[in-house]
Amino acid sequence: MLLTGQGRSGTTWIGSILNTHRDASYHFEPFLATKRTPMRAWLDALEAGDPAATCEALAAASAQPHPEVHYPPYPPKNHRRTPGWAVWAAFQMSKRWRGSAPLFARLAKQHIQPRSYVIKDVNLPPDMVSKLCSRTECRLLALVRKPFGSIASLLRGHRGKKFDEHAQHRAHAETLRHLSALNDAGPNTRASLPGPIESLSDAAIEALRWRIQTEGLLKVCEEHSDSYLINYDRFREDPAAGTRKLFEHLGWELDPTTLDVAENGLRTWWRRERFFSTKKSSVQDVDSWRQYLTSAEIAECQAVLEGSPALRLWPELDERRETPD
Repeated sequence: MLLTGQGRSGTTWIGSILNTHRDASYHFEPFLATKRTPMRAWLDALEAGDPAATCEALAAASAQPHPEVHYPPYPPKNHRRTPGWAVWAAFQMSKRWRGSAPLFARLAKQHIQPRSYVIKDVNLPPDMVSKLCSRTECRLLALVRKPFGSIASLLRGHRGKKFDEHAQHRAHAETLRHLSALNDAGPNTRASLPGPIESLSDAAIEALRWRIQTEGLLKVCEEHSDSYLINYDRFREDPAAGTRKLFEHLGWELDPTTLDVAENGLRTWWRRERFFSTKKSSVQDVDSWRQYLTSAEIAECQAVLEGSPALRLWPELDERRETPD
């Protein structure tokens, strides 16, 4: 199963909800270029057209515990005998002393085959998502978020220097390379930009990235038979109902703890018997983005987003133009 979407669209929150299921082996962003893991090597082989990059090879790579992939929280699992708190302790040791990596691998290993692998990753190019789905025949969970909330969240991270600077440069270059995708999606897209792409504000660049990624992901969903689209904004309105629908789609039994994580977010192992430590919360001000975008940035974003077919998922954006108070 592949859970993907644009960065800052709620994938960590949804991933934490899925991770509560005892039969799911959860993998946190194993395909990032900065992670030198067996799963990243598998993706590079797939991208290079290597026929050895099979579904079986991915499963074998997934079974190798790695602290950058098999990341906390560590709720109880049927395929792992070690208690979550012990795996967490080994994880903390591996961050401070590389020599403890074998201990982590031993404690986090699978003792039986999991029923489901859940791979959560972000900012995968749509063509790569399509290739992954085709090669592995996996289920696709595609997460999308309203543009202004997504853009503001990304800008907040960049301005607070929470993101890797080199990753940002790579993302910008990726946006430039995929600008042609916008022109394919609708006429005169380049003409609708408020100026040359080199002169656009950071907000307008993020709007451009949102449009490329979201439109591409929606197209993959339409083409992939086993896909499920999650609208973050609708899910956030009623997390319990959204979780029930998601688990029903997957055919998974719903545990009360899952709803607890969906609705309340924060859980820590020293306060509860089950080990969760997700810091994400579903309770956010829907208009919190306004304090991070200026009037000029909002206008630029609207120009970039004008005519995007993805906006049909948020009809309220058509009912009133998004303007600052």
